[in-house]
Amino acid sequence: MRAHHSPRSLVPVLAIGVLAAGCIQPAVVSPHEVGDASEDTARLTTFVLRRGGPFPWILRVREDGLFGPDVSLGRFLEDSHIALRGRVGRDVVDLEIHPTRVLGLIGPTRVDLRVVRRDLDVFIDGLVRNQISIFELTPSGLHGNIGKCSYDLTSLDLGLAEGKSSCGVDITPTRLRLPDTLRNLSDAEKAAILAIFLS
Repeated sequence: MRAHHSPRSLVPVLAIGVLAAGCIQPAVVSPHEVGDASEDTARLTTFVLRRGGPFPWILRVREDGLFGPDVSLGRFLEDSHIALRGRVGRDVVDLEIHPTRVLGLIGPTRVDLRVVRRDLDVFIDGLVRNQISIFELTPSGLHGNIGKCSYDLTSLDLGLAEGKSSCGVDITPTRLRLPDTLRNLSDAEKAAILAIFLS
């Protein structure tokens, strides 16, 4: 097993996210940490997710994985697939990522996704955390259901989107920046990461 150091470049499709109510909770970060990240730095390497409350997810996305408060996910090149392994909050994550399929576990729950690209649009369907999930990533935004959450989100700029989401009764304003280092991954890898953090 060895760390993967050559992310595959694809059409930069926008994705937007939400932190699921009652699911993984981010560690507390100060406004100072958020404010110090320049737009250029955020665009290149920093995943930032804001949903309603004062404490966003702030993660560094590198070729060898995603890292931040309560998040340590390694990215590995296996013989026939890429793997994401590590911890997100209290959940152990172990996902196999094939060109058109994502398989594995988030905590005790199952992930089994099919990923299909049609022109600039990416369609994903299957199971996330044992829940039927159907969502699509297009240049205009993200729509559909991921785990227990639903999304209606619109692109503002490359890698940046806003909209509304719901992981229960409440509808919540949501904003996500996906850095270049994440958007340059394969469609299936992006689907896997969205499944982890948006469900």
